[in-house]
Amino acid sequence: MYQIDVPSAAGSLPAPAAAGTSGYFTDGDPVGGQQGTIVPADFLNSVMMELIAVVIAGGGTPSKTIRTQVRDAILNLILESVTGNLAANGHIKIPIGTQSLTINWGNGTHADSSGNQAVTFDQAFTSAHLCSLATNRSNGVPTVSHATGNYSTTGMTIHSAVLSTGAAAGSGTTFNYIAIGL
Repeated sequence: MYQIDVPSAAGSLPAPAAAGTSGYFTDGDPVGGQQGTIVPADFLNSVMMELIAVVIAGGGTPSKTIRTQVRDAILNLILESVTGNLAANGHIKIPIGTQSLTINWGNGTHADSSGNQAVTFDQAFTSAHLCSLATNRSNGVPTVSHATGNYSTTGMTIHSAVLSTGAAAGSGTTFNYIAIGL
């Protein structure tokens, strides 16, 4: 996208004409006597400046030779709105309308033999904890881990148990989790 630069172009943006009645383009109908739509400079200037504003907002510089600048700018603007922390205990926050979908993930280790371990999310949910999943990461005795309760916008409790007996897994048992919320 680029700003018109031919010798006949105006050096500054002309004042737009008064607003008329909104309508649509037509090719006209020579048989019926209807003229095709004449595209005025006001319309073309408006479209040109809107597109250039998108390119600049998306971090681009208007260019005659790049034919994907508007697309690239829109993608950049979308990606700029997504935030996150891509660490082992991290999150991604995706804006959707007036809310944001947040996905937290992480891993942990049980500190004692109760089989329960509290985790704190990397990014608190703004309004609701929607769902959670936990899995076992330990080698050795087969265990199962799951999110058991104390769900809040800031964390939850993970319970791990020995698969064959259902007894609480011991200290040192490791787990992974994912939690989704608003």
